[in-house]
Parts: sequence; structure tokens; C-alpha cells
Amino acid sequence: MGMKQSQAVLLYVKAIMGNEYQPGTPIKSYITDKQTDEVVDAVTQSIKDFETDFSEDARAKHNDDKKLRKYVSGMVDNWFRKGKELNGGVKYEAKNPGSRAGNSNPEIKASKQLVAKLIAEGRTEDAAKVQEYIDAELAKLAEAKAPTVDAEKLPEHLRKYVG
Repeated sequence: MGMKQSQAVLLYVKAIMGNEYQPGTPIKSYITDKQTDEVVDAVTQSIKDFETDFSEDARAKHNDDKKLRKYVSGMVDNWFRKGKELNGGVKYEAKNPGSRAGNSNPEIKASKQLVAKLIAEGRTEDAAKVQEYIDAELAKLAEAKAPTVDAEKLPEHLRKYVG
């Protein structure tokens, strides 16, 4: 088992940046494109050498240098934003949480595309109606995923919480 991807990014940032590395300052504010490329190259090589964790499924999916480097580039950018040692100690907050919810459902995915089209055309009222449909469908999906609770197996004093 190798090092975690987050550890690899931090290790290579520190190695490549050297004395320029400034803990507590967001890395994106001072790292150069050339240095970022060097980090991506180093992490990519580390994955190829089995020094950094990368599942067999991921190896099969990213099975050539171009695909692997593209994956690592995104992963490095992710850790620049999410890693507290690299983002200035800020707790990461997703900008659009749940924005990909329902994308595996073709009707919801198409409906989201329709909303974007309607907004682009200035038809905000129509877009709002389609968005209501999307929200209702997502709520149904969430409800279907909610775990069921067998009240009979709960201690007596907790059964009042089962709705």
C-alpha cells in the first residue's frame, strides 16, 4: 500500500517549491503553472511506480499516459482547493452541493439541460416550472434511498421517533 493521493500532492508540492512553500497561504495564489506541471508530472510518475495509491479499476480506466496525466491534473487541483495544508487552512465547502444529483437518471439529466436552455432564452418562468419537476423527482429519489427502520427491533423508548 502506497501513500494517499493527498499525501503525494503535498509531498511533491513541498519538494518542488522548496523554500518558496508558504504554509498557511493558499498554494494557488503563488504557485506557477510550470511548478504545477512539475507536481502533476511527479504525482503521475509516483502512481505509475505504484508509490501512490491508485485502484486497479482506476488503472484500467486511465490506461495511457494522456488519460492518467489528465486525471492527476484534476486531482492535484482538487487537493489545492481541499487540502488544508495547501488552501490556507480553510475548511472546504462545495460551491454547488448536490448539483450532480440525478445525473444518472436520463429524464432528470435532460430536464436540467432544458432548464439551462430556457434560462439562456430568457424564459425564466418556464425554467422555474421545469425546475419544480426536477426538485420533486430528486425528492422521490432521496426518499427511495432513505433507510427503513424496523420499529419492532428498537428499544421501546426510541420507537416514538419512527414516523
